[in-house]
Amino acid sequence: MKYSQKQFVLNELKTKGHITRNYCLKNFISRLGAIILTLKKEGYIIEGKNLKSDNGIDYIYRLKGTRGLYIKQEEINNEVYKVGKFQNAKQDKLINIPITII
Repeated sequence: MKYSQKQFVLNELKTKGHITRNYCLKNFISRLGAIILTLKKEGYIIEGKNLKSDNGIDYIYRLKGTRGLYIKQEEINNEVYKVGKFQNAKQDKLINIPITII
């Protein structure tokens, strides 16, 4: 089965939580911004910012959530959890939902 560039980027975002421009260039993906825009249009919440690294400046994208689910990492008793927050439309408040141990 052929693995598309979009599938590669989405897999990296889901498993690692982030992806960088330089990492994509090393994997022969030169249009990361266009792929991120497509994913955003599909409902994924992705934030990007400049990142200073040993090799200079890079750009990192982080997956923050998807279709109403906000994902963040929390450390509880020295274990890292991904915690989701669903927007409750009726009560207009965020509800914490533990998802997975990393």
